[in-house]
Amino acid sequence: MADNCYEGVPLTTLWMSLMGRLAVCTGSLTALTSIWTHVPLPQACLRGGLAWLAVLAIGKGFAALAKRTAPAQQDSTPALRPVPSATRGALPDSSDAAA
Repeated sequence: MADNCYEGVPLTTLWMSLMGRLAVCTGSLTALTSIWTHVPLPQACLRGGLAWLAVLAIGKGFAALAKRTAPAQQDSTPALRPVPSATRGALPDSSDAAA
């Protein structure tokens, strides 16, 4: 099995990274498409910026929803408790019980 370089990284972090890249691609393609259709440059930039903002907002909304609905992660290390020094099968002395 291949090693996973994202092991231990929260899913919301990976999701927001993907959404950031997708937002940039969407915004730039929207602006470029607007320019190709002979829309004035300021309006094309505005459309691209709004597309970028919309995709980023949708991604943040889904990340917040995933964070709220995800089960709580437990510590991977179990709680340590002191181990009694008595040997197996031996009964405790009465002096140990008084201490």
